[in-house]
Amino acid sequence: MKLKIHQIILEAVKFKHRDDYLALLPTTSLPSTDIQLAAGLAVSDSNPNDMLVRLEARSGDGGLTSFDVSYVMLIGVEYDAEEVPPPDLPNRILVTGATMLLPFVREVVANLTAKGRFGPTWLAPTNFHKAFAESDATTATTITSQP
Repeated sequence: MKLKIHQIILEAVKFKHRDDYLALLPTTSLPSTDIQLAAGLAVSDSNPNDMLVRLEARSGDGGLTSFDVSYVMLIGVEYDAEEVPPPDLPNRILVTGATMLLPFVREVVANLTAKGRFGPTWLAPTNFHKAFAESDATTATTITSQP
């Protein structure tokens, strides 16, 4: 079995300061806020060997800034002759795709927040294998991390 990455796409970005940000000093420390990571897998209707993995990062309420970043990866699976797909293939694709997308999402979040006056917010490293161990890989799974 071979995985083929067709594309990695920045799907959506939203960024906003809280309303009173101009009244705050640039040295104001960032309050701790939860960041939600949500990942999901969709299988193509026309070709079950083509899949889309989406990873989203959303900031929680109460921070100096709020953001929502979404990346997608289009993946194709190729099989050798007479090879049978493993039964846990959707979970494997979700874990692999989310792991590969995290550096892209992490970079956008850090760049956006760094330019927002109060310093960057870094997403914590995430073990997607552990997070998705008991999930249904075709539905979104949310992980809470703190910067």
